[in-house]
Amino acid sequence: MRVELVNTNSELDITSLVQSVSLTENVFQSCNTCNVLCLDSSKILELFPVMGQEEIRIIPSSENNESGSVGWSFYIYAIKEFTDESNNRKSYNLCGISSEYLRSIQKRVSKSYVDLLVSSMVEDIAQKELGITFAPKNFQKTEGQCSLIIPNKTPLDAISWLCSRAVSSGASNYVFFKGLDGFVFRSLEDLIKEPSAETYVRLPTTNIQFPEDNSFMIMETNDRFDNMVSIEGGMYSSETITHSLVERSYDIHKFDYLNEFGNGGTHNTLGTIKLMNDSKTDRYKFNESSESRKFLIPSALDTYNKKMKSGFLGLGSVWKNKSSNDRSTILPIRTSQLHQINSNKVSIEIKGNFNRKAGEIITLKDRVDTQVDEMRRRDSPTKDKHISYVGRQYVLGVKHLINKQEIRTILHLAKDGYDKQT
Repeated sequence: MRVELVNTNSELDITSLVQSVSLTENVFQSCNTCNVLCLDSSKILELFPVMGQEEIRIIPSSENNESGSVGWSFYIYAIKEFTDESNNRKSYNLCGISSEYLRSIQKRVSKSYVDLLVSSMVEDIAQKELGITFAPKNFQKTEGQCSLIIPNKTPLDAISWLCSRAVSSGASNYVFFKGLDGFVFRSLEDLIKEPSAETYVRLPTTNIQFPEDNSFMIMETNDRFDNMVSIEGGMYSSETITHSLVERSYDIHKFDYLNEFGNGGTHNTLGTIKLMNDSKTDRYKFNESSESRKFLIPSALDTYNKKMKSGFLGLGSVWKNKSSNDRSTILPIRTSQLHQINSNKVSIEIKGNFNRKAGEIITLKDRVDTQVDEMRRRDSPTKDKHISYVGRQYVLGVKHLINKQEIRTILHLAKDGYDKQT
C-alpha cells in the first residue's frame, strides 16, 4: 500500500509514516470516509505542511487488490494531533472525505422540475453540480413523473431529499451513497433482490485466525430490536389520513405489518426471509392497534396541479391499476421497512477483501465443527444453530482496516427476520 499527500505545489509519499488506514462506506452515508494514522518523529507533516483540504491518495498493493482498483482519493477535512512526550514523537490522525462532499457544501440548488422522473432529477443534479456519473448497474429509474421544486439545498442534500420522494414499483426506499467503486442510486428492494455475492462460514470460537478466505468471526450483535421504538415509529401498524381542505374530504388507510411483510405480503424486505406464521401470538398483539403512529398527508395538490402524474410529492398513483389514494400505503410501508432494516444487526470480521461493498447481499452459514455436532444437528436440526445471523444478510456498511501486517474487513449487516433452517 502506498499513501500520498498532494497539495497545489507538490506531492509527498508518507507511506513510511503510516501506521494504519481505515476506509468506510455505508448505504445511509452519501460519501465515503477515511482515517490515516501517522507517526511522525521528523516533523515531516509540519514542514509539508498539512493545512486542510490536501488530497490524500491511497493506492493498494497489487497482491491485496483482487478488485483491480487503481486506488482512492480523499480530501483532508480535519487533523487530530497526539503527542508522545517521552519519545518526542507526534501521532496524527488525518480525517478524509470524498471530494464530492467539499464541492457540495460550496453550492446551493434552487431549481424546479416539471413532469420528470425523480431519477432524472437526481441524474441532472449529480452530473451538473457534482460531476457524478452513474454506472448502469448502480442506477435505477424511478416510476411516475412529477413536478418538484428543490428548496435551496446543497446538491447532496437535494439528492437525499429526492430519495425520500423517489418511488419504485414496490414502494421501497431509495438510497444514494458512494462506495469505493462509485456512486449508487437504487431502491432497497432492487438491491436486496440481487443474488448473494459470497457465502461465509463461521469460524470456531477458539480460532482467531482466518485459515480460509470465506470464513468469518462475529464481532458484535447489537441493536437487535427495540419494540418500544418500533411501535412508536409505526413499524408494526399505523394509520395514514389523506385529507383535502378544498374538497373537504379525507381517506383513512390502516397499515398492518403482517399483511404487508408477512408470509402473505408482497414487500418482504430480504426476499426469502419469512416472519412468524402465527399472527395471534402475544408478540404480535400490538399489530391490532394503529393508534401508535399516524401520518397526515394533504392531497389538495392533486386538485391544483392536474399535470402531476404521481400526486403528492411523487408519492401518488404510480402503481398500475391502483387508485390515487394508494399514496397513503407507500409512506407507512417505507417507514416500516427502515425500522426492519435497523432492527437486527450484526458486525462480522472477514479476511481483508476490497470486493465487499455496501448494498450487496451475502450469506452466512454455521460451521459443523465435529462429527458429534453433525449427528446432534441431524437429530435436532434447529439445535445449536445460530439463527440470529444464519441466512441472507444485507451489507449496510463496510470498513477496511489496513496496517503494515494485514488487511481486515468489518461488515455491518442487517437482517429483518429468521429464515427457516435448511
